[in-house]
Order: sequence, then structure tokens, then C-alpha cells
Amino acid sequence: MNNSKIIVNGKLETFTAKNISGLLLQKGITPDMKGIAVAINGVVVPRDFWKTRNITSGDEVEIVKPFKGG
Repeated sequence: MNNSKIIVNGKLETFTAKNISGLLLQKGITPDMKGIAVAINGVVVPRDFWKTRNITSGDEVEIVKPFKGG
């Protein structure tokens, strides 16, 4: 298993997930939830590639998800 340090939404984190889908699950986010967007190193990754786009040490990941309130 991968045990890397990455930056997620500006915070340094250690993770064990292999790909975007796994990272989302690790963070308590259901990958099929509507309205989520993910970018790695400034490039948006289409949802169709979340299971195949691996995450490597040093990556900068931005996760955008909807929230209630206003």
C-alpha cells in the first residue's frame, strides 16, 4: 500500500489510498456524490478517471464539494 505525503486543500496529509476514489473514501466523501470536483497539481481530473488516476507523493490535491448553508 502507498503511504505518501500529499497536500489536500492546502494541508499536508499522509494517506494510504492509491487513487482519487480511494482518497475520497478515506476522507469520508462518497465518490459518486454529485457536485464533487477534484484537481491534481492544478489539473481537473474527470470523474471517469478517479479510479484509474493514481496519487503520488508530493501531489497537490484540491477537492471541491457542495455544502449546506448560505
